Amino acid sequence: GIYMDEGKSGTTTKGRSEFKRMINDCREGKIDLIITKSISRFARNTVDTLKHLKFLKELNPPVNVWFERENLFSLNEKSGILIKLLSAIGQEESVNISESIAWGKRSLAQRGIVRPAKVGYGYMYGDNKQWLINKEEAKIVHLIYDLFESGKNYHQIRDILTERKSPTPGGQKHWCVSTIIRILTAEEYRGNYIYQKTHTGTALEKKRMINKGQLPMYYVEHHHEAIIESERWEKVQDKIKTAQIERQNNVEEYPEDSGKNEVFSKRLYCSKCGGVVGYSRAIYRQKFSLLSKKNIWNHKSNFCEYMHL
Repeated sequence: GIYMDEGKSGTTTKGRSEFKRMINDCREGKIDLIITKSISRFARNTVDTLKHLKFLKELNPPVNVWFERENLFSLNEKSGILIKLLSAIGQEESVNISESIAWGKRSLAQRGIVRPAKVGYGYMYGDNKQWLINKEEAKIVHLIYDLFESGKNYHQIRDILTERKSPTPGGQKHWCVSTIIRILTAEEYRGNYIYQKTHTGTALEKKRMINKGQLPMYYVEHHHEAIIESERWEKVQDKIKTAQIERQNNVEEYPEDSGKNEVFSKRLYCSKCGGVVGYSRAIYRQKFSLLSKKNIWNHKSNFCEYMHL
């Protein structure tokens, strides 16, 4: 059979469904010889290469891998050192290519030229990959701002949009609070763009994470046509900050005691984003000085919709 992952990087096995299917077929005894063009086509990660070759070797019967370009067979004892060396070279080449591409993008960003990989909600690509306003989605963006300025909170806006069956950015049936917050706070809706707010970590891990100073960020003004006027956007940010301060003032520290549940501390993780889930308690002072105590499991994440469990 032929196993081919189109458009997938060999720096990790994550997302390589065909590679995993091939390994599984080897486990089931369907394959006794794998023919691949080169070591870099098998994997561009030294650890993955050696791990899977060891796994194939230990099968009963063992599965041989022929690297055509290097003319090496994995079960040949004399090939072991060369495979390790060439695998390390292939990994280094992949890292260098990734770093060169990233450097080129940062150089363009310094001159105010950015090409985001994904267009924001309310926009669409033009013929030259420029951001153009999507009129139908822009109406929903305006509605979100209108509702917020009229006094609706995030949850109420979410419910209204879901009830109206307004199309979501990801095509889901229900709107999320995190999506509402992002639309209300993102610079892109007033025509500006912040490049490199997130990054993918190392060239091998490719895990999306928030940029906390590891890399420079670039603020590009007038990157595209604005959906929301800049003055209106600023007023919304002020209102959000005021609401945050009010919420903080209404929360009192829970008195320290031995009753806090720490049995599962740093042992539970969110299935959606992988973030650590923790136990928290707070006292909220409502209107007329009424106190409300909340004990919840939650985790802090700017990307995950399941912040509270």
